[in-house]
Amino acid sequence: ADELAEQGMYDEAIAHIQEAMAIRPLDPKCSVQLASVYRAQRRIEPAIEALRHATELDPRNSTAQEQLLQTLVELERYDEAISISRKFLERCPKNLYARDVLSIAYLQQGRLDSALAVTNELIRLAPTDSLHYFKKAVLLQQKGQIAQAMATFTRTLEIDPDGEMADE
Repeated sequence: ADELAEQGMYDEAIAHIQEAMAIRPLDPKCSVQLASVYRAQRRIEPAIEALRHATELDPRNSTAQEQLLQTLVELERYDEAISISRKFLERCPKNLYARDVLSIAYLQQGRLDSALAVTNELIRLAPTDSLHYFKKAVLLQQKGQIAQAMATFTRTLEIDPDGEMADE
């Protein structure tokens, strides 16, 4: 299936994946692979359904969860992304990706306080990641809390003076 997909023979790849799914119906990897082929075809709804199926088969499968969340955010389906992020965090409370998506979804909905709360959780879980401090500073700036934003931008530079966020 992988070789067929690489050659652009997506329908054939899907057929092989579906055969594998019939043989191993409880294997979430097949559903993740199916979603990947659907995404390559730009068939997003079937990709989402395949990823949902993978997460039902294995709720702790972070690969499937993260791909599902990424797809929902790309489609600007923020309510769904929030719901799935929260459920995933109940099972895997330290997952940074789910928290990051949750923060993005809140921000896109204009829920700055909620986005800020989640960003603070990201900082608590990964205190040396300058990107989280940068996100917090931007949120504070958007809220009009300029002094706190400036202090947090400074903290971003202190953590990683040559990092990708330094120029920003």
